Amino acid sequence: MSAPSPALAAVLSFLFPGLGQVYAGAPRRGLLWAIPMALFVLAVIWLLLGGMNAVIGLVLNPQTRNALLVLNIAFFFYHLAAMFDAYAVARQERLVVGGGHARAAPAVLAGLVVLTLLFHGVPQAVGMWGSAAIEDLFKGNPGALPGSTPRPIDPEPSPGGSPSPGMTPGQTPAGSPSPGQSPSPRPSPTPAGSPAAGVRPCPQIDPNWAMGADGRVNLLLIGSDSRSDEGDLGGASLRTDTMILLTVDVATCKAAMFGFPRNMVNAPLEAEAAGAYPGGRFDDLLNALWRRAAEQPGTFPGSEGIGPECARQYDCQRGWRAIAGAIQEMTGAHIDGIIAVNLRGFIALVDTVGGVWLDIPQRVQDPRYRKSDGTVIELDIPRGCNFFDGEMALAYARSRRQDSDYQRMRRQQYVIAQVRRQLDPLAMLPRAPELLAAARENLFTTLDDSDLGPLAQLASGVDSERMHQVRFVRQRFNTDADIRQMRNRVRDIFQEAQPTPTPTPRNRPAQCPAPGQTPRP
Repeated sequence: MSAPSPALAAVLSFLFPGLGQVYAGAPRRGLLWAIPMALFVLAVIWLLLGGMNAVIGLVLNPQTRNALLVLNIAFFFYHLAAMFDAYAVARQERLVVGGGHARAAPAVLAGLVVLTLLFHGVPQAVGMWGSAAIEDLFKGNPGALPGSTPRPIDPEPSPGGSPSPGMTPGQTPAGSPSPGQSPSPRPSPTPAGSPAAGVRPCPQIDPNWAMGADGRVNLLLIGSDSRSDEGDLGGASLRTDTMILLTVDVATCKAAMFGFPRNMVNAPLEAEAAGAYPGGRFDDLLNALWRRAAEQPGTFPGSEGIGPECARQYDCQRGWRAIAGAIQEMTGAHIDGIIAVNLRGFIALVDTVGGVWLDIPQRVQDPRYRKSDGTVIELDIPRGCNFFDGEMALAYARSRRQDSDYQRMRRQQYVIAQVRRQLDPLAMLPRAPELLAAARENLFTTLDDSDLGPLAQLASGVDSERMHQVRFVRQRFNTDADIRQMRNRVRDIFQEAQPTPTPTPRNRPAQCPAPGQTPRP
């Protein structure tokens, strides 16, 4: 019998604990060492069989995330012990059979220790940093959510089958088509809770989850015109130029986006701030409400103890609370959370996704478009299929010189839907540190890290091809009837048939991705 090599035994147990012991002539011992690793491999296979939801849920759940970090430390010591044991068994066996000492073996073992340290240490460091970043970013900001419920308005129903006055002209009751899609005939409405044929299943969400107490998750998505870094606005003016209410029915995963024009005047304010303005209506453009609230601590609640300088802070709760309260009053929907991102944050998201395909229905020209870095360029986006990085996707969504604010809202909703459709969370995991770093500088949210897992599950059941997209066009509120019309539209949206995607050669060129595919140029 030839003498086993201690160095080779250690290498084998580095590759898979227990192999080195089997090689050194101790199969039973090797089997015992292999059991924990075999169980780990089976657990990984089981997790992967559960699909993307299981992996993302594991990473986003704070308890399991911390458990993984502890498990990694335990496996580090287990890995080391298995290598040292295999080395010792082979060395003893070598002495028994008269093989003598292997002079290079200690150096090989030392090198394996360093590799093991890197193998477990780098993921541990990244995981600890990422966990701290997630907890810091998604720490919840309950003071930034509206402090009161929408004031009651007589819930007079809208006439069945007719468009509400607050809709974009020409929009069908089932929602308007995204750019690149043609309106389709409206089928019979699908009863709430009955999934239509071909609709992906809706995952079962933890019933103890705080969001969706009314059956819906209502998130206010805001794009702010701010180029700030590290949360300091300096002397810049923060304007909420993109305001979208995303509502998702928890039971069916039906989703709708409602866009609000930035130039809306006389928007109703929530009760806690309504007394400062005649009739409880904001007398300026809606996109100016954030800054007005941030500058007036005596009028708007939130950010107690901070004066007008709150307007220079991206996380000024007073500003977010005011704009969320106004949207809540208009729609009657309880706002569960806010996600606000500035220009750089949007660019970072799209770039981290790897870019986005957009099917442009008509040419977009802007002779003086101001980029996120402040430079001015001549923008000329051709009609048809285009692949954009973050800067160009932002330019398409943000340019306003060619058409109206309402067409601009349409483009914004389309870009958001396409990013959601083409996003692959598993592919983004290697770039998670980069994305988190950008988010810490450019994103404000009221979400807690415990919300991320259920939200990821819910998002996986949302079919972006069947998402309702509504753009409210009313520029001025005058009576409660105006509010009632908008509330009815939001309330009844899921009683309408979901938009049916109708891909044709005209609106989906051959070089553009088919649903569920995201080829890269």
